[in-house]
Amino acid sequence: MFSEGLGWYIWDRAEVFKYDEMWAGMLMIGIIGIIMIKSLTYAERWLQR
Repeated sequence: MFSEGLGWYIWDRAEVFKYDEMWAGMLMIGIIGIIMIKSLTYAERWLQR
């Protein structure tokens, strides 16, 4: 699954940077933010039908 692979990729990068928790947390917040923004714009488009 793609999202699982992405999660492992982020985990590998976090290990490399040694900021692991902070780095992974920032990436997760960024990804969740993007998903929320996209879902909000999709919801607006759906409501305007």
